Amino acid sequence: MPTVPRFDTPQVAPAGPSNARFDAPQARNFAPQQAMQMGQAVENAGGELARIVAINEEENIRASAKNRDTQALQAFNGLQHDPDSGYFNQQGKAAVDGYQDAVRAAEKIRADTLNAATNPREKQLLEPVLAERMNATALALTKHYNAERNRWRLQSSQDHAEVALRAAASTPADPMAFARALEMAHSEADAQARLNGWDESTTRLRREQYTDTGYKQRYEAWQQTDPAGALADFQKNGSQMSPLVRDQIGRKHLHRCGARARGPDQRSRRRQHADHAPGGRLASSPESLPAR
Repeated sequence: MPTVPRFDTPQVAPAGPSNARFDAPQARNFAPQQAMQMGQAVENAGGELARIVAINEEENIRASAKNRDTQALQAFNGLQHDPDSGYFNQQGKAAVDGYQDAVRAAEKIRADTLNAATNPREKQLLEPVLAERMNATALALTKHYNAERNRWRLQSSQDHAEVALRAAASTPADPMAFARALEMAHSEADAQARLNGWDESTTRLRREQYTDTGYKQRYEAWQQTDPAGALADFQKNGSQMSPLVRDQIGRKHLHRCGARARGPDQRSRRRQHADHAPGGRLASSPESLPAR
């Protein structure tokens, strides 16, 4: 007898009604978060704008400070190098007398430039720069002052020695006046050595130069009024001079002193003797021939 096929399949139990709900999702309120984000964005934008403004302001202040520094630098340069009024044009005593005014002028340039800046930040930028400019200018002014002061003192010393020797030459027969003048000249030679930093040999050479000059001027004046006295003093004190100058004075001046000291009668007798000597001007004259 045929068998009916059997299929074993899972059995599904009957289910009851579902409790699941299919409600629409609830809407989220983003307004507070958006407002916060907007505020932050505005705040960030404001900060960036402020930063840009600050950068621009700093650049403007720096540009203004540079402009004032340029003007000050031009004024400092003019104070030193201006062709008409620059301090470096002054020499000798003029530079010595004008030094304080030049330093005060440099300080005024610095102060006026700094006071013209009303922005505190600009003043802060300018102050160290102007101080450096001022120091460099003052150093240059002082260097010129010292050089010209030494030159002026050296020239004054030379003039003092030379005037003293000329004054002594105006009274050549006064040995005390000449000795004082020569001592003064030697003292000035020592002063010049200190100013110039000379060594001993250079100082000694300058003293010898003053000695030679003093004796030369003295004998040139003396032989005009008292040749015999000049010759006698030269023979006594000639060794005080350098050999070259002593020979020059002896040849150029004092041989005439000796001629004057001999007087016209002695010179006339010497000429007469020469004229009558064999070969002389009168040796073969008609008057000198023996009568026939």
